[in-house]
Amino acid sequence: MLIFEGDWRFEAPACLPEDAVAALHSLILRISPLSPAQPIYEMLKRHFALAAGRQVWTSSNASFARQDLLAEMKAAAANEALFLEALYDGLEGIAAGTPGVLLPPWSLINQILERHGGSFAVAPPNLIPFRGGLAVTSPPTAAWLETEARAAIQASWREAEVFLASGKHRQAVQESIWLLETAVTALRGTALAETTTVQGRYFNRIAEEFRAHAQGQLVTQVLGWIRPFHGFLSSPTGGGVRHGADVSDVRPLQDHEARLYCNLARSYVTYILEEYDRLVAGDRPR
Repeated sequence: MLIFEGDWRFEAPACLPEDAVAALHSLILRISPLSPAQPIYEMLKRHFALAAGRQVWTSSNASFARQDLLAEMKAAAANEALFLEALYDGLEGIAAGTPGVLLPPWSLINQILERHGGSFAVAPPNLIPFRGGLAVTSPPTAAWLETEARAAIQASWREAEVFLASGKHRQAVQESIWLLETAVTALRGTALAETTTVQGRYFNRIAEEFRAHAQGQLVTQVLGWIRPFHGFLSSPTGGGVRHGADVSDVRPLQDHEARLYCNLARSYVTYILEEYDRLVAGDRPR
């Protein structure tokens, strides 16, 4: 099950446009051609029928199953939240019951939803509104980081999305700044010159080392851009997020301000982790 407002089970927050349903149906038909198709269609049919409150029967062959699946998807589209939960549960069931099956990534599904006028995206296990929230993208791969580090980054990335989508602006920015500070520490130990590596353990120290030893590199410039952004959000008389606000001038973060801060932080995180992968891959054989 996806996590979303309980009231949406009884009163649809949005209807999924027909074009989005058709595009998702076409995507489903491309799932793992090496696996028998009909069991996949039947499993998804059952989930969509349940979301629409309809009875469902097994189709006589794969061709009819494809058509029946589309009919159940159209019926479930009356409630976009339940439609996406049905899709999520169905894909989870297919993954569990069909080892080796190739399923479309949620980043691709979310692009289809946004392109065709959907109101929500799926950031497992959460349902995230597009409107008023972050532009939903996949967390950076960070291929050379340890598994636990990647999991922590992905969890923080999703947490910021959930906070922002639910109107918790300060928490969203705080989570994004934590994510940014954490991502920058990935650069520790990378080579700045033949005999010099990054030794600093914190953001400001790492940025200073790059400025001193790696002038001319884009990463040095990016770290220079991050410093005033980070400093502004840390200052009680500036953004007042990281170290608290001036008690005599506390004001709530506005939605558009929070989205700006979060999207800037996420852009920097993506660049830093992809640059880390590039630097490390240069020292190790792939």
